[in-house]
Amino acid sequence: MYFILYSSQNITMRDIYKTKKRNKEIFILSSLLVGLMLVLLLVFSLAYFFRNKDTSGQITLGDIDFFVISSNQSINNIVPGQVIEKKVSIINAKNSSGTDLQGLGKIFLKFSLTDNSVLVPLLNNNWIKDRNFYYYCDYIEPGETVDLFDRFVFDATATNNFQSKNLNFNIQLYAIQAENNAYIELWPDAPNEWKERILQN
Repeated sequence: MYFILYSSQNITMRDIYKTKKRNKEIFILSSLLVGLMLVLLLVFSLAYFFRNKDTSGQITLGDIDFFVISSNQSINNIVPGQVIEKKVSIINAKNSSGTDLQGLGKIFLKFSLTDNSVLVPLLNNNWIKDRNFYYYCDYIEPGETVDLFDRFVFDATATNNFQSKNLNFNIQLYAIQAENNAYIELWPDAPNEWKERILQN
C-alpha cells in the first residue's frame, strides 16, 4: 500500500512538473507572439505614417501678377481703314523691368477690348479670337514679355458718327495659372482651337 501510494505521489509530482513546464512554454510562446504583434503593429503604423506623409503636404501655387507696358500717346486725325501704330505688351513680372519675379508661376492670358467696336488690333498667329476675347496660344514664363499687338486698324466701315470724337482704347486683361489644368474650370468657354494649341506646347 505504502509503495503504491508513494508511486502515485511520484506520478502526481511528475504531472505537476510537466504542467508547470508546459505553462512556462505557453507563457514564453505567448510573450513572443505578443511581442511579434507589437513589432508588426509598429511597422505597419510607421508604413502608414510615411505613406500618408508621401501623399500629403503643402502645395504652393505660383502667384499671378503682370505689368502692362504701353505708350500713352494721343493719335489725332485718323480716318476709317487707317492702320495705327500702337504697341501694348505685358510682362509676367511684378514690375516693368521684369526683375521682381518672386513667387510667380507660368500664366495663360486673354484680353478683350471695351468701350468701342471700331478699333481692331492686328494680331500675329500666336493669338486666337473667339467672340470678344483674344487668347494667347502659349503659356507665359515668369520674366517673359509678350506683345498683345503693335498695330490696330480703325474699322473701314465706321460711320461719320465718330467724327471729331475721342476714342478710348481700353483693354481688359485676364490671367490664370498655366499649371494643373486651371483653364478647364476657369475658362470653360475657351475655344477648342486654343485648347488644342496649348496642349501641344
